[in-house]
Amino acid sequence: MTPEEVASATGLSRAAIYRYEAGNPIRVDALGKIADFFDVSIASLFGVGSEFIGSAKEFFERMRQIEAVADQITALFGPVAFLLTTENFDSLLKQLLHESVPEAAPNQHSLDDEIAQILEILYQRKEAYLYRRPSIVSLVSALELEQMLVTGLVGKYGLPDDVVAQRREAAMIEAENVLRMMVDQPMGVQIGLVEDSLHGCQFPDSEEWSQLRGRHEPVPSGPLCQYQSGRWYHYFSS
Repeated sequence: MTPEEVASATGLSRAAIYRYEAGNPIRVDALGKIADFFDVSIASLFGVGSEFIGSAKEFFERMRQIEAVADQITALFGPVAFLLTTENFDSLLKQLLHESVPEAAPNQHSLDDEIAQILEILYQRKEAYLYRRPSIVSLVSALELEQMLVTGLVGKYGLPDDVVAQRREAAMIEAENVLRMMVDQPMGVQIGLVEDSLHGCQFPDSEEWSQLRGRHEPVPSGPLCQYQSGRWYHYFSS
């Protein structure tokens, strides 16, 4: 199929299709039109796959290094993208990750140390993002956003009712932050709301990252975060 045919079917200009083919930044609304036309998920347009790796610390450190030189970041997440979360979320993150560690998990002490190292890397990533301000396209799942508002920001189920109530308030803060960015459209930030769930991944647009995309780890951003047997299955972070 030619770019002209795609442009005609989607209502986008041929020039826009050629720009996107060349790897230039793509608008959120254009992503939706192209995905609908080909009857695929938005994630599929980015070639998102699934591969779990054994060390969360190594993964996030790699992300930090690549983001340090990326000019644009395309984020496919569930409720929220970590780089765009509020300070309130940051203050809860340590507690959320510790909650997510199963009580029966072996080597609890080493897990505590690893969580501390991961948190340091995550905070370094956000600090670098706020300093450099690369452009970011964040696709947010309405389904998972709704789920987050129901469960609250929790690392596990079964928390006391008063804690759950507080975590639902925290989730509302993040949802309102997403809405505010969608309305205000801050410079360099595009947020699109999609109806279905997303396999969460982040692609810093750089030559180095392109070479790694065949073996990246997806980073789902759901309301629950679980650590087990040295492998992170769900994350709050991009």
